[in-house]
Amino acid sequence: GEPLDLPRYWPPAHRSITSVEWLIDAYEKEISKTDAYLGTLLDAIPDEVRARTVVAFTADHGESLTEHNYLFDHGDFLYDASLHIPLILSGPGLPQGKRVSCQVSGIDVAPTLRALTKLPPLADRAGQGRSLLGLENGCRSLPAHAAAVAERYVDDPAVDHALRMPMSFVAKRSGQALDEQESTASAEERMAKFILHGRGGETLYDLQDDPGETINVAGAAPEAAASAREILNVVLEGAVGLSLPES
Repeated sequence: GEPLDLPRYWPPAHRSITSVEWLIDAYEKEISKTDAYLGTLLDAIPDEVRARTVVAFTADHGESLTEHNYLFDHGDFLYDASLHIPLILSGPGLPQGKRVSCQVSGIDVAPTLRALTKLPPLADRAGQGRSLLGLENGCRSLPAHAAAVAERYVDDPAVDHALRMPMSFVAKRSGQALDEQESTASAEERMAKFILHGRGGETLYDLQDDPGETINVAGAAPEAAASAREILNVVLEGAVGLSLPES
């Protein structure tokens, strides 16, 4: 078959791949191998060293595997396929096998590592994140901001901004729910994604009913979109923190 439309920076041999299924399978095997190597690395650390060692495992981005007609690339769009990444912590005082469901951000890693290693916290400035210690005992998701250059190889490129947040953040501030249908998810668990496009326009997704981010509800819920835009502006202006609305 014809070679896939893969990123231009890939080596020529890789750009000759013709099967999407083969490529996705190879990617999943690569993840499994990385997982095995990480286990090998941790097993090699002596117990007396592990007892005083903090390990953090995360990633810089996800990967789009045909979502939004975007194959095996990242960086151009702000959909969850490119933004959703793992964060695994291990070390003294941390519970084993505990999964925390609330949303956190990559900027929270440094404050968390400083807290785990008893270093003083970073200066209280916008964009410094927060320590995640204690969230294993219960937490509430806070907005997470991401940005991407919407155009490449041009002067003054447009920049897209996204804010992924609990629906309660949007609905209670605007007085308008994104979806009036009942949901099994609580307000804190039910998430929304707002994207402000640098070239103009905006999109709003209800991630509970539309996890693939294919249905823009900004037009159907203009007050919610305006509320999300206001929250994003606060983040971009450098607010140190945002508080969830009272229930």
